[in-house]
Amino acid sequence: MDTHLQRQKTIISFLGLGGAGRTMCTNLVDTHRQYIRCFAMDKSDHDDSNFQLDAISEVPPRSTFLVCGTYHTCVDHWVSASENSNPRVVVVGLGGEVGTKLFLKHLADERLAQTECVCFLPFAFEGTKRMAKAQDALIEAKRYTRKLRVFPNQDLFQGAHPKETFTEAFKRQAELIIEQVSLG
Repeated sequence: MDTHLQRQKTIISFLGLGGAGRTMCTNLVDTHRQYIRCFAMDKSDHDDSNFQLDAISEVPPRSTFLVCGTYHTCVDHWVSASENSNPRVVVVGLGGEVGTKLFLKHLADERLAQTECVCFLPFAFEGTKRMAKAQDALIEAKRYTRKLRVFPNQDLFQGAHPKETFTEAFKRQAELIIEQVSLG
């Protein structure tokens, strides 16, 4: 897979919304740092003055990971830093509070128009209310996104080695996302 990304000189730019979006961005960067640009936010109540994790006042062209305080700051950095990236991908876990609300609130944002979207559905143990909220969000997402890829978290258990950790399973999922997104 690295050879495909190298051959295509592909840089994939991800916008992670909510805790699951940020976690997956972290896994994507960990597995393919040289091909990934990630911008993430996981709190809806931050203001711009608080974004200090891997924070920088200007996003250098080869920046790998930036955690932003507000939605608009994050998307502004994502759009400006990914002008030459193809594709641009939104990553969000559906069913929770922050990611689902941000995603639905800003789905019609013209800066997100016609992007690819990777959505994660809740684990079965997270309950039917979260799953129902996620399913409702998916229906709405289909109206606005160019391509929608859905990954049920429950599928992480399929094909897993008995001693595989959650961290290893999420990294395996990151590999699958990179493969699918990079190959179209």
